[in-house]
Amino acid sequence: MHAGQLRSFFASASEYVSECGYQDERKWYSNLRFETVTERQLLCESAWVILCSGFRENTVRRCFGYISWCFLDWISSTEIVGSADRCIGLATLRFRHEGKLRAIVSVAQKVSEVGFENIKTRVSQNPIDTLQEFPYVGRVTAFHLAKNLGLPFAKPDRHMEALRKKLGFPSVEEFCQAVAGVVDLPIHIVDTVLWRFCALGGSKLVDRNGVAIELDNS
Repeated sequence: MHAGQLRSFFASASEYVSECGYQDERKWYSNLRFETVTERQLLCESAWVILCSGFRENTVRRCFGYISWCFLDWISSTEIVGSADRCIGLATLRFRHEGKLRAIVSVAQKVSEVGFENIKTRVSQNPIDTLQEFPYVGRVTAFHLAKNLGLPFAKPDRHMEALRKKLGFPSVEEFCQAVAGVVDLPIHIVDTVLWRFCALGGSKLVDRNGVAIELDNS
């Protein structure tokens, strides 16, 4: 695909995502800055990625507000560790996967023991390997967590892998970098728009040249 095709394809995908009501998602990612990430954000986003692993996003979204309340709204890793049994006990009333809930506590324990600033420094130096030290965070989900912390990564999940193959790119990273280069946006914003486009079924509406066959979400 040449630059014009990539630009046109991304514009169509972005329009489709906005028409489906997800324009605020792009704004949220646009405002992320790793430099300003707090301990609270790290705990919250780690928990989100852990819970989403192997689960549908909508399933987690429906109960995440409650789980956040159970885990003290992520105010402090030390306080979460000190109230671990209570946090887990309350959370299991809505989310019956104790292993993942205990994994969230394990992340809080690591942050508490190592220190948030030390972990943040390590993440800035070696993001993907460092984030994989958290339980339930594997190679693919580490990219998810990195982009949710404002780092310039694309998540090579099944949706994006299918799309990049359809459009003839060797990897998700190279695909998103190519698009980012022609639309002048950070790679994690491009990935967010295109992932949502795929998750909404939009990728089924384009041919292998990236030309929109139909963009009607009615």
